[in-house]
Amino acid sequence: MDKQEKKLRKLYYVDKKGTWAIAKEFDVSQMTITRWFKQYKIKTRSCSEAAKLSRNGFKENELHPFWKGDKVGYQALHTWVRSRLGTPKKCEHCGTTKPRKYEWANIGHTYKRNLKDWIRLCTSCHRLLDKDKLNL
Repeated sequence: MDKQEKKLRKLYYVDKKGTWAIAKEFDVSQMTITRWFKQYKIKTRSCSEAAKLSRNGFKENELHPFWKGDKVGYQALHTWVRSRLGTPKKCEHCGTTKPRKYEWANIGHTYKRNLKDWIRLCTSCHRLLDKDKLNL
């Protein structure tokens, strides 16, 4: 294994750099890097693996400089809950699966990032909960 192949493998497999970053390091085009990968039989990542790494150091959640924690807005908090718990498909109170729309409702009305404080409800049960007429 020559020096170039060794460096390519380290940058790609160990440092998890993409072809663009490697090309920049070698001061060549991405096409050249692709050719070298074929020449050295370096197995490239799948699309999903590449997508996970394509953030190139992007920080998520608490590590991101704009992270707001519990001071996040209403819509952003609901988006955060949906991304972790999925899209509700059944009301946990009345058990219905017929309504078109189900929502994540905050049980304690505290709107914190506590996933145990969220329940999936149909729209009518959610309205009752928000009016404090629904006992859970």
